[in-house]
Amino acid sequence: MSRKGQEGIGMGTLLALIVGAIAVAMIILYFTGSLKYIFGTQKILPGDLEKVAQSCQFSASQGLATSYCNEFKELKVGTEIQYFNCDELIKLGAVVASASEMEKCDGVSLNNAAKAFCVGKVSTTKVNNKACSEWSAISA
Repeated sequence: MSRKGQEGIGMGTLLALIVGAIAVAMIILYFTGSLKYIFGTQKILPGDLEKVAQSCQFSASQGLATSYCNEFKELKVGTEIQYFNCDELIKLGAVVASASEMEKCDGVSLNNAAKAFCVGKVSTTKVNNKACSEWSAISA
């Protein structure tokens, strides 16, 4: 008794299944962030400070006071994550002030922005080199 049409899995089908399984595994690893542990971080793209510096220069050149003064950017300082606005980064010398630097940020609105940013954060989270607990103690 011969069975025509039932020859088993072909080599092409088997290869397609293996490649598909590897692709699905790589996609899962990519979205879970596990690939950076396998391949390490690539140094091709600019670092965090460079990205923040360009963002600050753009905000200053376009007159975007809200982004310049009230938007806090995440930076890794040593092993600690901290948050800074452009005005503070220029004061610290971490970002070079461009010729079109914004007017200095208003202290009251900066304090209010820092307080608002700290809402829901751990009290030890640092914003412009102060812990959130220090910002909440400052009166408007």
